Order: sequence, then structure tokens, then C-alpha cells
Amino acid sequence: MTFEDLLQAVDQLTDEERQRLQMYLSQPKHPDIAVLSAEERTKKLIAVLDALREGLSEEEIKEITDAMTEDYIEPWDESEWTE
Repeated sequence: MTFEDLLQAVDQLTDEERQRLQMYLSQPKHPDIAVLSAEERTKKLIAVLDALREGLSEEEIKEITDAMTEDYIEPWDESEWTE
């Protein structure tokens, strides 16, 4: 589904459904993150990264890192979604 498809779907909503959608979009998705300090967010991120590495050997981590940096990927063209 493209962004344009999404906009067309929104156009077909009733007023009540649009109101519900607006309320949904205005609610923070991660309210606990908003109140954390930068240091606390960093600690959470490090914990997640440690969990991702858990059970992997150094060789597997190197293989994953090499695969992620092997090919250059063009940055995402945001204009595709905003036109």
C-alpha cells in the first residue's frame, strides 16, 4: 500500500471514523519513552542491542555487520511519499 492508497482510504471514512483516526494518531505510541532522560533512553538502547547479540558468536556478529555494510544503498527519497 502506498501513501496515496492510504490517503484514498482515509477519504472514504465517515466523519466518526476520521475523528477516531485523528484521536489515534494524536496519542503518543511510546509514552514511557517521552518521559525518559537521554541517559535512560541510551541505557534501554544498549540493553536491546545486548539482547540482539546474545547467543551470537563474534564470527556471526562480524558476518552480520559485514553483510550490512557490504553494499551501498541510496538514501530513501522522501519526496516519493510527500508529493
